Parts: sequence; C-alpha cells; structure tokens
Amino acid sequence: MKKTDEESGLDKKTYPAEEKKRLRQEILEIRNSMPLLMRRQKSDKILQTVYDIGTYKDAEVILTYVDYQSEVMTSPLLEKALFEGKKVYCPKVSGNDMDFYRIRSLDDLKEGYKGIREPDEGELFVGMPRNSQYKNPLVIMPGVVFDMDCHRIGYGKGFYDRFLTRMSENGTDFYKIGLAYECQLVDKVPYETHDIGINAIVTENDIYGRET
Repeated sequence: MKKTDEESGLDKKTYPAEEKKRLRQEILEIRNSMPLLMRRQKSDKILQTVYDIGTYKDAEVILTYVDYQSEVMTSPLLEKALFEGKKVYCPKVSGNDMDFYRIRSLDDLKEGYKGIREPDEGELFVGMPRNSQYKNPLVIMPGVVFDMDCHRIGYGKGFYDRFLTRMSENGTDFYKIGLAYECQLVDKVPYETHDIGINAIVTENDIYGRET
C-alpha cells in the first residue's frame, strides 16, 4: 500500500533535495527488508501483469534493466522476451553514462558496475527514429520510489534521465514502464524539471498510469 505524505514525512509544500534523499533511503530500507521468497512471489505477479500488457506483446525491441539486490526480478522476463524473438538490450555503465547493448542469452551478462550484471559490449542501441520500421521500443525501468502520477526517484545518479534525454534528441520515442513493489509507492514524489516521467508503473497489485 502506498504511503501518504504524512506517513512518509514529506513536506506538502516543498520538496528540497534532502527530502528526496531521505525518502530514497527510507523506501530502500523497506524494500531491502522484504524476505527473498516474498520478493520472488511479488516479482512473479508483476511480470505476469507485464506479459499481458499490449505494449509488451507488441514490442519488437525491449530495453530492460537486470535486477540487482532487492529490485523486482527481471531474469524471467529476459528469458521470455528472448524466447519470443524480441530484440533485448540491457544497460552497461561507463563513467557517468549508460548505454544499452543487445543480449542473445543470459550468458551474455557479466558482473560489472557495482556488481550488477551487464552485457559485454556488442550491438549498441543507437536509437530508433520515428519513421522506423519497428513500433516504438519499450523500456522497462527500475527505481526506488514512485507515485501514481508516474514520477520516479532512482538511485541518484541520473543514468536513465540522461539516456532517455539523449535518445529523445535523436528522435527515439519510448513507452516507459517502471517495475516496483507496492511498498515503493508514495502519495507524491519530489519532482524536479530534469526528472523524466514514465508512462506506467506495474506492481504486484495493479497498473498505475497511462493506457498500456
């Protein structure tokens, strides 16, 4: 169940940077305390919902994170998308930037940035212009805190914001889905102008956001 502003300790009038940092820490502690079996069960429910979304079914190109620590687990999604013949790209961090490289099996993922599994460099995702033969690609994003207006707090490094801005500048439009446990939802996320909103959030209980 999402936390209200009062329960989260948020100031309803202002959202200074320290509040954003504090909320990130608070929700991470809650998420990290969830038992492994519970996270696995909730992740399975979340992924089953994703598979039924028309945007996923229609997507020929998917960019998706590889789960780390207590995040919603994505390995089954990777395997299913690959089996279905979709082109699957996963993130790789280099310095302050993040790029996506195509994988053809989970064996292509090796331990990289902060211990997260990343692809070896190979086929780089360079974008898909609006007149591409493919439909708009789907990007599946992690995050720490979300609200029902589809605002998101990540881990504070800005990797996704910079990547999506760069792709937008070359004409690539994404449908953006965030995966989260219900406990990661709050009443209102501190939102700044450089933060990029998403289209939908999928939890173990529901889908929040725009039409999927």
